[in-house]
Amino acid sequence: MVMGCFGGNKQDAEDEKWRKEANKKIEKQLQKDKQVYRATHRLLLLGAGESGKSTIVKQMRILHVDGFDDTEKKTENSGHTEKHKGCNSYNHWRNELIKPTNTTRG
Repeated sequence: MVMGCFGGNKQDAEDEKWRKEANKKIEKQLQKDKQVYRATHRLLLLGAGESGKSTIVKQMRILHVDGFDDTEKKTENSGHTEKHKGCNSYNHWRNELIKPTNTTRG
């Protein structure tokens, strides 16, 4: 670019204006990102394998973020039903074993 005797030309002024607008937009986005980052909770889960770290994360997501999606609902319900069938069977046999017997003879 060739500069005139008294400073820049019209193109330089437009470029500077564009740079300032772009800088303003970038700064505004950085401020938004900073606020989001500060509002984000981070949690470090330490533990041995199979200690339940993933389960905690899944439960937190379900409780505090978005709940179950349709696929998870179907999967969980089928497994949940099977678990309850086992519990019902267990409860049935437990009740049979501790059922009071009639000690009076008639």
